[in-house]
Amino acid sequence: MDWHNFRLTTRLQFSGEVIEALYSSIAEIDAVKNTFRLTHALLPQTIERLTQSVIVTSTGASNRVEGNKLSDDEVEALYKSIRIQGTSINS
Repeated sequence: MDWHNFRLTTRLQFSGEVIEALYSSIAEIDAVKNTFRLTHALLPQTIERLTQSVIVTSTGASNRVEGNKLSDDEVEALYKSIRIQGTSINS
């Protein structure tokens, strides 16, 4: 594809690599949407992947608003390493 004359490149000034990544993400979203449209349900694996993605991106964005410099990849690594232990409440 000729990225130099492509409208998205001209308007947003993204590199070809970034545009390729965007279109890859859009294609994945479209595939999930089409699966849902055909089956009226999402696979449990898809729901889990989407949930994790939302948690990572929203946590990363929220932390960056507060001045934290963690990337989404670093947030994801932290998220995967968290182990929640049960607590006991004494009455």
